[in-house]
Amino acid sequence: MTHSSDFEQRELLEGDSKSKSVSTERRRNTTAMNAWHSFASFCDESWSEFTPRSENNQRLQRPAAKVERACAEIVMEGRREDWQQVVKERFKASGDLERARSFFRHVFRKERRGTSSLLVVFRKLEADVARFADLAEDAFGKTGAQRDLIRLNAMADIIRSYQGPERTYLFLFSLPRIVDEEGKNVLLNSRGFGALVHWGASRFLKEFWLKLQQRFRITRVALKDEAARNLARELGETEAHLRDRLEASRQRVEELEAALEKLRDQAREQALDDFARGLQNRPTPILDQMFGLYRKLKEREEIGEPLSGDLLGVFIVLEEMLGAFESLGISFFPGEPGTEMELQGDELGAFSYVEGSPFSDENDVKRVLCIHPGWKIGEKVISPARVREVKGKE
Repeated sequence: MTHSSDFEQRELLEGDSKSKSVSTERRRNTTAMNAWHSFASFCDESWSEFTPRSENNQRLQRPAAKVERACAEIVMEGRREDWQQVVKERFKASGDLERARSFFRHVFRKERRGTSSLLVVFRKLEADVARFADLAEDAFGKTGAQRDLIRLNAMADIIRSYQGPERTYLFLFSLPRIVDEEGKNVLLNSRGFGALVHWGASRFLKEFWLKLQQRFRITRVALKDEAARNLARELGETEAHLRDRLEASRQRVEELEAALEKLRDQAREQALDDFARGLQNRPTPILDQMFGLYRKLKEREEIGEPLSGDLLGVFIVLEEMLGAFESLGISFFPGEPGTEMELQGDELGAFSYVEGSPFSDENDVKRVLCIHPGWKIGEKVISPARVREVKGKE
């Protein structure tokens, strides 16, 4: 099913139907322009993923998109009034009041408590978009050693502030109104960008930032991985330099090699620890979620319940990922939920003892049942296992 084509790029984005196209020569010679063209190309290639495709979804989204566009225009006016007052005045007569209120509730949900002024949101949006435009050259226009990871992390921080369809839509809507003339013209000439603005804050838009970050390798994981590679390269260069300088003394070279090896091990252990903790120490722990989904799919397979093609693919990927984590030393313990074991008082540091009689001392031993496994790297615990005492057993 194709998207509706009943919209004009200029009218939807700026009302400027006579905006000039950016010249081909300028695209080639200006890094900043290349950045905007890269961003627009992503929109052109991927917009169908972030907009309603079926006729039914389009029919449902059209009236919502009209209201959401009107709400975004209100924000761009930079008014000082309370948003609730303005929304009531603008939408009460049209019957779209609740839909507009829902949009603004999502827009204001991350602002400081008690803030409801449209001007506060507009000023922050204006500053964030300007900073986004400043960082676009690094994020979308540079590759390899040209990339500045500090600036890319700043880009990731801005993106994190505009999660969710409503905030994402407001940010995209404001881009051609705040960026410079050249960037604006690129966006106005992007069919994909125009489609994103046309269809409003649909539920499909929630994946936009993640896909964009994956495309240009500016996710937190990708940036950490790139930083680790840069560090490894720098260490390699340092090692080669030291070898050249200390070639006259074999003993000294051996000592330096041993020290460098220790640094590599420590760097690897630290990177692995940061990686594992970064996955687990979230509002929704990723390791727990992966393991829980894997167990559910495995149980279905063990009882002979067939898995659909998509579920089977997910099962295989999860199995491979958990195996890869285990090969790196990241594993769950003491076993799957339901595992029984003996627990000694001096081992409590690795466990969360949620139910049972207290341990009398560090040598006291109790029979316990694993309620929820924990995670560790080698012998280092990053997430304690939850256990309870098994009653009536020796």
